[in-house]
Amino acid sequence: MRRVPTRARLTSILSRSAFGVCFPARPSQCPVKYASQLIGMRLRSWVVHPRIDLLDPLIEICTRHSPADRPNMADFHAELEDWLAPPELVPGAPGNLTRLRTQIEAATAAAARHHDEHMSQVRSMNDAVARLDKRTAVCREAAA
Repeated sequence: MRRVPTRARLTSILSRSAFGVCFPARPSQCPVKYASQLIGMRLRSWVVHPRIDLLDPLIEICTRHSPADRPNMADFHAELEDWLAPPELVPGAPGNLTRLRTQIEAATAAAARHHDEHMSQVRSMNDAVARLDKRTAVCREAAA
């Protein structure tokens, strides 16, 4: 099981790796561009944190091949500090959740269909077993 890093450890890990990855001394030290589309390259594959996905775009920008396209260390530090700051919670009602409900229903529709098909098959099997039990009982009575 992966452990959840503390703020200080996470800052240390990211700043050291970001400094080496984002600002290499020679361009040949940065041969591969970070691609969050690849599951193994996502930070989520290596670090457990509820907002870790928010760092993937920053790392993508930092690993661009051209140094002019990368942020400077001050900008990187500011982005990392913003990420480390606790998110602002807005008090009050959650607002309109219709869009979220639609997304959840769309995401679970296939599983719901699969469950319905499975339950239909279970009912068919139970009916077939019940019919077989009746015929077996009739055969037992005839044999007795």
